[in-house]
Amino acid sequence: MMRPRQVVTWWLGALLSLSGPVSAQPWDPARTVAQPGWVWAGLQRLDLPQVRLSVQSFQAPVPPPEAARRLAAGAGRRLTRLQWVGDMLLLSGGRGTEHWLAQLQPQAAGTVGLVSRLEPAVSTAVRFDPAVLAPPGSRRVLQVQGRAAADPASLSSFDCPGTLVQVVVAVRRALLAAGWSVAEAPAGAAGHDAASAAVPLPTDWRHPGDGRLSVHLHARRQSVALTFWHHPQEPS
Repeated sequence: MMRPRQVVTWWLGALLSLSGPVSAQPWDPARTVAQPGWVWAGLQRLDLPQVRLSVQSFQAPVPPPEAARRLAAGAGRRLTRLQWVGDMLLLSGGRGTEHWLAQLQPQAAGTVGLVSRLEPAVSTAVRFDPAVLAPPGSRRVLQVQGRAAADPASLSSFDCPGTLVQVVVAVRRALLAAGWSVAEAPAGAAGHDAASAAVPLPTDWRHPGDGRLSVHLHARRQSVALTFWHHPQEPS
């Protein structure tokens, strides 16, 4: 005899195989599954190296199997696989270069979950390249590009060879050569020339055509961690 979860899995699997027609139009889950009692959070987007991630969370007044059925029905064959992981119900699938994943968990009022989409990043010309400010031989370990229209900030981290003093000198030289200036010079740091390694590297920098930049350094045992926060637009 089939157990209750096996029955639900079989039932959902059959529904997924018969879910809505294939659609070439972009899928907006919050618009497609705009049913009474469903609450969708704002869409969050992140541009990661070579891929773009979109995530949207929701709450629904129905149990996970019913929420999964409604999502799959409106997904246009984008969610065609089903899996239980503990009490979490996962729906997944793909369309072209997109990969979709829905995670649904039970809560007292029904279901809490999220829908995410992963797709290759669109190659765009980026004016600010933090790699030109990192010392020679540095290795990029992280790059995240925000997609907020008002302020598409980016975060970039590098692992730099050498001592903290050597990295400070190299980064200061690169910043000044690229046209960056100290936003608020600390007391006693007049000039900030490349030879003044005894003066800690200022955190905040500005550029007349490239916004603001925060620079952070952290000495490790055999290298230095270098992180840039870049805001293309000056805050109003």
